[in-house]
Amino acid sequence: MQAALEERSLASFFERSKDFHVGRRQPRFAETQPNDPIAETLAAQLCQAAQLAKQNPQPVLDFLRSVSQLVDKPGYAQVGADLADFSVGILNQASQAMPEAEILALQVHLSAANHLGERHLADPIWEQYIQREEQLKELGLRGLELMAEMRNRRAISRLDQFCFDEAKIILAYILTHVEQGLESLARMFNVSAAQLPTRLIGTLYGTLGQIYALQSEPDHRRAEECFRKALGFFTVPEDRQRQWVYLGHLACDQGEQGRALWQEVCAELPDLTSLSPIAEEGKQYVLALQIKGQYVFGTLADILAFLTNWQNVDLTSAYSAPSRQLHPFGLIHQGLGMLYERAWRETQNIDYANRALDCYHQAAELMDQGGPVLKVLSRIARSRRWLVKSELPGAEERALQRLRELFLGLRGYLAEYFGESAWAEGPDGRSYGHFGRLDPGPAYSWQERTRAILRAIRFNYW
Repeated sequence: MQAALEERSLASFFERSKDFHVGRRQPRFAETQPNDPIAETLAAQLCQAAQLAKQNPQPVLDFLRSVSQLVDKPGYAQVGADLADFSVGILNQASQAMPEAEILALQVHLSAANHLGERHLADPIWEQYIQREEQLKELGLRGLELMAEMRNRRAISRLDQFCFDEAKIILAYILTHVEQGLESLARMFNVSAAQLPTRLIGTLYGTLGQIYALQSEPDHRRAEECFRKALGFFTVPEDRQRQWVYLGHLACDQGEQGRALWQEVCAELPDLTSLSPIAEEGKQYVLALQIKGQYVFGTLADILAFLTNWQNVDLTSAYSAPSRQLHPFGLIHQGLGMLYERAWRETQNIDYANRALDCYHQAAELMDQGGPVLKVLSRIARSRRWLVKSELPGAEERALQRLRELFLGLRGYLAEYFGESAWAEGPDGRSYGHFGRLDPGPAYSWQERTRAILRAIRFNYW
């Protein structure tokens, strides 16, 4: 770091600072102990960096842009937030006011709060952003990009909090202008329609489609409409594939009524029709959809063939070890569990039931390592496991006890981390919220109550 300053290279200083901070993985630079020689050295280096930033603040802005990507990597949420503070601290010492830098720092903090499940921090960060949003119109095209990115992240955050209406309103601020014609949005930022960031507009439509698909009363027609609009704005193959995957999840949610849509998706993503698992790094989300498609639309013969092929494919050579520890592999293992469970129910072969139990356990263990939403899905996978157990001879009593514990634990977790939008009880004792509204109440068995709340898990949450 010192060598970079001596070379008067602020860009190199930031890159080495990032490596240093990632390596330490401890609280912010500013929180180091007083009289700590490392803290004193850092303070001196920050002063030198601020002097360089006075002459040219662009490297600080470039670094913040990279941090806004880093923060979304698994395990880097807190590091990203700390590096954003680090960068803004240098700009403040340099007396450099940069609206884009301020918005980028808020964007990083909002993402970090989302990933860490700190919803009590996300709300004031959003309020700070809203107070500054009008300034973005003065930045022209870059202002629109920042606004679209920030609103998309906030909408996803509210979606993951099951606040569906609020998430739609956040996106509507921009998409209402798009619906009126691209010229309307262009005038808002004093740019030409040809300059508009069509990829970001497509991303907003994709997010809106997810909201319609996941909301408590799903609107499949509007969700499909949004995903198709998103396709119209995307040109990059990876972006288009993501929308087709969303359409595939939507088809699966509709069962037989979604078969025509499923066939259309398969025509675009022909790997989905294979009876062998997709084994290619980067295609794990398509693999998760492939498994779900087999569960919803496949015949028993297809499912048994797929499960046999699964055992014969070495996925460790296709997907890296880090990838196999991350989302969506928890859902992939759960999907396999559902395939084995269906095979068991249709053949009564107990071996399939036992394999389903193993897959649900693997799924729960993987997803329990993630953030709050994945922890909810981990509890769902455990519930699926004990529902199967409750139907196996000799395990009924223990299974019913575990289902009770899991049900009450899930209810408490949802109430604590997501609030009344997920689960709460009214004065009359009746439950409400995305999950709570589905609970038929204490007059029903723990099996019935558990199966009821599983209906809240839709689209790409299963």
